[in-house]
This record gives sequence, structure tokens and C-alpha cells, in this order.
Amino acid sequence: MGKNNIQKAYNTTRKANAIISEAGGVMFKTSIQTAKEIIKLYQDTGVKAFSLGRGMVQKTVQLTLNNHKELVRTSSDALKEVAQSLQEREQEQEVTIDDVLTD
Repeated sequence: MGKNNIQKAYNTTRKANAIISEAGGVMFKTSIQTAKEIIKLYQDTGVKAFSLGRGMVQKTVQLTLNNHKELVRTSSDALKEVAQSLQEREQEQEVTIDDVLTD
């Protein structure tokens, strides 16, 4: 009977090893699949973040350009007003020879 018990222990160990090996394979495959899904998730998130960032930069540049155009237009209008005001003052202050002789 000693041999019979050793044979049973051997067979049980072989079956246990086969079960553990199969479970390990399943766990390994599951881990690989999970890692692939996590990588895909990070990749998708990265693409979305890049797209959002690019859109934000484009809008920021457009707002800055619009602001710059408005500043240039406003400055130009202000300079034109100053020039017109100076011309009007020069015309008001023009002194003719008659004005000098009569004073």
C-alpha cells in the first residue's frame, strides 16, 4: 500500500500542478489584456488632451491677434485725432502780417 499512496500523492501533485499552471496562464493572459486596455486608455486620453490643448492654443492665439488688431486700430484712430487737433490749433494760431502790424 505504500506504493499506492505514493502513486496517489504523485497523481494529485501532477493534477495540482496542472491546475496551478493553467490558472497561472489565465492570470497571465488576463494581466496582459488589462495592461493593453490601460495602455489604450492612456493613449486615448493623451490624444484627447493633445487635441484640447491644441484647440486652446489656437483660440488663445486668435484672441491675442484680435486684441492686437483692436489695439492697432484704436491707436491709429487716436493718432489721427491728435493730428487733426494739432492742425486745427495751428490754423487757429496762424498769424498774418496784418495781425502783427495792427498790434
